[in-house]
Amino acid sequence: MNFFTFKKTNYKLLTVALSFLLLSACSTSLSMRENTPPALFSQLENNATYYLEQTKVANDEARTPWQLVTLQALISEHKLILAQSLIEHLQKIPLDAPLTLSQNAHFTLLMADKFYAEKDFDNAQKALNQINKAILSPLALIHFYHLQIDLNITAEAHLEASENIFQLLPLLRDADDDELQKQHDSLLNQLALLSPDTLALLIQKSSNTTTETTQQAWYELAQIYQSYQLRPNQLLRKVNAWQTQYPAHPASDIIPSQLVNIDMLSPYTPKRIGVILPLSGRFELPGNALQTGFLDAYYKQIQQQKSNNTFNEAMSENIFFYDSQTQNMQEIEAQLRLDNIDFVVGPLLKENIQTLLPLIEDIPTLALNALSSEDDINALDDVQWHYAFPLSPEEEAKQAAELITYQQHKHPLVIAPKGSYGERVSLAFSQRWESLHPAEKKPIERHYFTSKRQLGTFVDSVLQNKASKRRILQMQAITLLPLETEVRSRRDIDAIYIISKRDELILLKPFIDVSVSPFAKTIPLYASSRSNSLDRSKQNKELSQLIFSDSPFLLAQNQKRLNAIQKEWKNKSFSTLRLYALGFDSYQLINQLVFLQHDPKATYNGAIGKLSVTKHNLVHAKLSWAKFENGVMFDVPAPTTAK
Repeated sequence: MNFFTFKKTNYKLLTVALSFLLLSACSTSLSMRENTPPALFSQLENNATYYLEQTKVANDEARTPWQLVTLQALISEHKLILAQSLIEHLQKIPLDAPLTLSQNAHFTLLMADKFYAEKDFDNAQKALNQINKAILSPLALIHFYHLQIDLNITAEAHLEASENIFQLLPLLRDADDDELQKQHDSLLNQLALLSPDTLALLIQKSSNTTTETTQQAWYELAQIYQSYQLRPNQLLRKVNAWQTQYPAHPASDIIPSQLVNIDMLSPYTPKRIGVILPLSGRFELPGNALQTGFLDAYYKQIQQQKSNNTFNEAMSENIFFYDSQTQNMQEIEAQLRLDNIDFVVGPLLKENIQTLLPLIEDIPTLALNALSSEDDINALDDVQWHYAFPLSPEEEAKQAAELITYQQHKHPLVIAPKGSYGERVSLAFSQRWESLHPAEKKPIERHYFTSKRQLGTFVDSVLQNKASKRRILQMQAITLLPLETEVRSRRDIDAIYIISKRDELILLKPFIDVSVSPFAKTIPLYASSRSNSLDRSKQNKELSQLIFSDSPFLLAQNQKRLNAIQKEWKNKSFSTLRLYALGFDSYQLINQLVFLQHDPKATYNGAIGKLSVTKHNLVHAKLSWAKFENGVMFDVPAPTTAK
């Protein structure tokens, strides 16, 4: 048998208890006995406790099948500690009664399930690689492909994901339309994420065979979607022509959701855009950065149209700017109507957003900040053409929790500044972590520092070095000898997420580095974009191995636009440059919003990040990640959800 070797856990009592339940031969009423367990990977009707009871009364031949069903139930109920105990028990089955080859394959598939539930994607893939698919049951083979596709999508292996969906679809002949719809949607999405050159090559290869008509048609449909997704009229014509060419194709019968109601996807094509920003007073600097980004995107589009000979001055937009610092929202609303504005960008300040949106429910609007409360966010649902595009530190913290999970860390802690900002952002990290690890009962530790002068003492306290130093002093006092000692830091954490400004991070990192015991593993450090700034003093070398998030615009090296902006704004901070990118994206998004709103899986590569629109019409920006190595920045892969 070819099994994975698991580390011994400390849950001996649980193992003994579970083994007792499994092996006990206590008398049970005949009504508890069943001849055969339900098929593995079928929809189970009972819970794990029921199947454990069935295992107790099963004869020797039936006991292993019942144990495997019990393992499936434990994993589906996310009782992973008990599942681990049962796995260890099954690995100890005597050699005179080993698992059959088929049972071993199904057992390994269940182990892959457990790894996936623990977000241990590497070992889940290793388990799948060991399985001989030829000896899996039909239900198990379907489950195998579902899990493999989820792993491919998580790894952003779009070609492999689509190839496995092609393998899965013939197995779903008896599936309901909802399952087929789900797979058709996923297949089109994965194919459309391939590069245009890869799609063209796939079409060419499949056209040279006589047996791949179905796949070739899928490739062609994905090419149509990829090419015309932002031009609904042309997309509709191309899809109709495709359906005429392939009337018997499965996707003509159950068309992917992305291609339904295309005629309703006409993008916003405003002629008079009103932009509401603070262009004077206290918030003049961020307002000017947003205005510059917006205008740069506007003139870039005109330049592209002129180079393509598609520029039509009569069709170009007129842009009107309104200063939210010199007029209240009621006055601006009246001016918007006098100017016949047909699309609004802004306001930036939350109180202005709350006041203005109810006044302009008939005008499509992209607000440039988050709404204040859950009720306000839900209010966006009532007006389908109102959107919010915030730069959210809470959302960034949630993405940090996802990356740290993706990199297989189990016990992170958070360091943040004391105050409402640090508490709010660290709580967002903690809540997202708990949603990703529902079986973990211990809450995330959150530690708050107060001043730079006390960071050394603060780090000693967080890493519990003070306790080690006290023990050393006690031993020296007892023995009255000069002992050779090393301070021991705690070993129960394996990652630290730091929410801080740049100058605070420059002090925190070396304190953490020197506070970790020399014989302990280095603790990986992660940081938010708040600590990323233009390096004018070669401090990046001091941040080696640090992983941090930021917008692609600021992580792109040797980018002409970024270099030009930095040259023009020599003394501007990265926070100002992020607002420039927000303004740039807000103009680019006007023509994309309807499409992104229609397809939750769709994304647009913006300067701020990979943009999508949630069900509440919030524009969500997925940030990029990078790491410093001796002052040089390298990209870090980020996770992708399989859903």
